[in-house]
Amino acid sequence: MPDTTLVAVAVPLGGAFMLFVAPVWLWLHYRRDRGRGPDQQRLEAGMANLAANAQRLEARVATLERALLDAEHTDFTRV
Repeated sequence: MPDTTLVAVAVPLGGAFMLFVAPVWLWLHYRRDRGRGPDQQRLEAGMANLAANAQRLEARVATLERALLDAEHTDFTRV
C-alpha cells in the first residue's frame, strides 16, 4: 500500500513540474545565450580597448628596439 501512495503523489507532482516548471526553466536558461546584455557589450568594449593598447605598446617596443640598435650599431639602419 505505501507504494500506491507514493505513486499517487509523485505522478501528479512530476506532471505539474513537467507542464509548468520545466518549460519556464528551459526558456529562462536558453534565453540568456541569445541576448547580448550590457555586460557583454562592456566586455567587448574592454577587449577592443586592450587590443588598441597592445598595438600601441607593440609600436613603442619596435621604436625602442630600433633606437637601441641605432645607438649600439650605427650601421644597422644603413644596410
